[in-house]
Amino acid sequence: MAGLEGAASAESQRLEEALAGLDGAKVGQYAGRRAGDGGAGEKSVLGGRRQSRALSVDDLLGSLQPAAEVKFKDIDRNAQFQRISDNIQQKPTAPKTAEEKARLIRTAQDVQAVVNGHRLAIIDCYKRLLRTQPQVKGKLSVRFAIDPDGRVLWAEITETTIPDQAMQECILQRIRQWNDFGYGDPTVPEQIFRQSYTFGY
Repeated sequence: MAGLEGAASAESQRLEEALAGLDGAKVGQYAGRRAGDGGAGEKSVLGGRRQSRALSVDDLLGSLQPAAEVKFKDIDRNAQFQRISDNIQQKPTAPKTAEEKARLIRTAQDVQAVVNGHRLAIIDCYKRLLRTQPQVKGKLSVRFAIDPDGRVLWAEITETTIPDQAMQECILQRIRQWNDFGYGDPTVPEQIFRQSYTFGY
């Protein structure tokens, strides 16, 4: 009996040593390398069990995703249009006094805040292009008009160093859907702004 117990103990010891050797096992880059892994292409899997999962397009793009690399320049307003504000929740009537007109002023900062709120939609257009052109970078400027109800009437590309038509049209389609600038002075027909984007720098 003592001999059997000794053999079992030795076998148990060998099993523990074998499992301990698996604790530091590593799997290659196909097990899910991601941006921020330090470029090693490997990661430790506790217990020696190989981990696997379905990779999304964002995972495959990894560090190519410029989540914080799209820069927004301050909006310049066209001097011939008066700025109106977006803090009016109900559609106002035509202002009769200077005070009422001043209350309806939308500052460039008001517009910039709304534009920044849509930044992820613009970044998404750039990310689509990265799937086929992972090294692309450049600048793009757009001009758009806002009506008194806070909706974009039209938008156009004024200049760009990224000639991809699909990306340009994607950005324009997104901008044309913006309708959350708020009510402004109903006596002002439209207001024109310019916005610049920098991608990949």
